[in-house]
Amino acid sequence: MVCGNCGTSIADKAIVCYRCGAPTSIPVPTAPARKGGGMSGRSIVLLVLNVLILLSSGWSAWGAPAGSTDQILAGSLAALAAASVAYLLLRRGR
Repeated sequence: MVCGNCGTSIADKAIVCYRCGAPTSIPVPTAPARKGGGMSGRSIVLLVLNVLILLSSGWSAWGAPAGSTDQILAGSLAALAAASVAYLLLRRGR
């Protein structure tokens, strides 16, 4: 093989020319690694739905009499939605 820069005869498996240091081939650029900071469209939809459930169940529990089934159900739903929101936000940081 011949160096394309200086014309010196070099080995066929050479990575660079021993005389001028020119590379024997153009390096292929690699894509930068993607950082885990972005949320997918599905995660955003789930996050918005859970926030809406959290707000609506909190609103329902606010007007219900203390200790009623409606208040307990709304509180449980709010806790589940809050846990889901926390999970989605923590998973986003990975």
